Amino acid sequence: MKSILKIFVPLLLLATACTEDISQLNIETKKPAAVPAPTLFTNAVRTLADRLAATSVNTNVFRFTVSHWAMAVYQDEANYDFTTRAIPQSWWTSMYRDVIADLRESAKIITADAAMSPTEKANKLAIIDIMEVYTYSVLVNTFGDVPYKEALNPAILFPKYDDAKTVSLDLIARLNADIAKINTTGTSFAASEDIVYKGSPAKWLKFAHSLRMRLGMILADADGATAKTAVEASDAGAISAAADNGLFAYMTASPNQNPIFVDIVTGGRSDYIAAKDLMDKLIGWNDPRKTKFFSTNNAGNYAGGTVGAANTYVDFSRAGAKVLDPSDPAVLIDYAETEFLRAEAKERGYNVTGTAESHYNNAVKASIIYWGGTAADADAYLAQPEVAYSTATGDWKQKIGTQKWIALYNRPYDGWTELRRLDYPKISAPKAAKSGFPNRLTYPANEQQLNGTNYTAASTAIGGDLVTTKLFWDKN
Repeated sequence: MKSILKIFVPLLLLATACTEDISQLNIETKKPAAVPAPTLFTNAVRTLADRLAATSVNTNVFRFTVSHWAMAVYQDEANYDFTTRAIPQSWWTSMYRDVIADLRESAKIITADAAMSPTEKANKLAIIDIMEVYTYSVLVNTFGDVPYKEALNPAILFPKYDDAKTVSLDLIARLNADIAKINTTGTSFAASEDIVYKGSPAKWLKFAHSLRMRLGMILADADGATAKTAVEASDAGAISAAADNGLFAYMTASPNQNPIFVDIVTGGRSDYIAAKDLMDKLIGWNDPRKTKFFSTNNAGNYAGGTVGAANTYVDFSRAGAKVLDPSDPAVLIDYAETEFLRAEAKERGYNVTGTAESHYNNAVKASIIYWGGTAADADAYLAQPEVAYSTATGDWKQKIGTQKWIALYNRPYDGWTELRRLDYPKISAPKAAKSGFPNRLTYPANEQQLNGTNYTAASTAIGGDLVTTKLFWDKN
């Protein structure tokens, strides 16, 4: 009898257990059924800011490319090796999957919200599109031809690549529409949802105008008429004070810290140092930003290392306190950049207010003050013959290009774009460069393997999938 009970009781318990509802086990408690539109927007902008600001050698190595930073030990990326760590793949995936896809889903949800007022909806959709235009501009000016019309369409597994110039023109057209839609007296995202402008449509309008100036000027040597129209149309409406800078604000506490702090301080990195090209100019011209950009070496001196060569870490300057501040914001676009665009516009004969010299001075002064200097510091710096617009070496491209290169410190992607576009200053090649100067990133390996037909067509169209292939606007 005892033997029978030993068998029967477990079977009874098992049968009872099998009658319990186990459907709850299939619910993904950490994956929400729906994500609010503002959360998607915030996350997209955060991801974009993170990628543009990061120092990780797996994602953003442009500080080496523009000769602002060098490395003490690992030299692959500094020597233009972008493939070992699959940097093109990371950059491409972040922009498409993590930024644009979230922006589109946010726009889809807002469009379907019947309870939202027409003005609020129009403002939100315009702001979202402005950031999608921004992100696509990063893609097209990194790779050349890219998937655009067919991108991120779940019904199209193998999207075709669109011509880079055609995409660039459409991005400006989209900005034209966004600018027309923004109602500066209407509501938009809440302050907690909009980390850049705290829900101010008026400031987003200025951001859009400055972005249109930037995208227009990139086309200046390839399509002067379009560039002129875009820049002139936005001169009056673009950012005209530092208070309107487009900044993504980070926090002092994890997980919302600036990625530079996370990469270097939290990561315990002891290999990023100042590059000689930049440091020589900062020292030679008594630049007040020197002590803000960098700290001293172990001997208490300022010194820059050779890009692409082994450098002894303790002998060279490293990132300064502001750069390593966990709450230091990422700059998406600002007054200094806009003033440099205005200076260039005057030199190109565009109809914008002011003089090239006044805008150049405003840009340099804005940069110095942003980094913690004073107006007096800026005036003293600009008074030097090597810096003053009327006496500095070279033509307007060299004068503006060199000072813009300095002002775009810690904005490496933008610095790379301007270095390719203006061709100044002339920087030193890395010690053991794998190629000539990189004018673009090669297409990701995934595209070659999974979207081969369209990849091949795009590679042929741009002149070859090489880092040295120049983009359509970079022909001079």
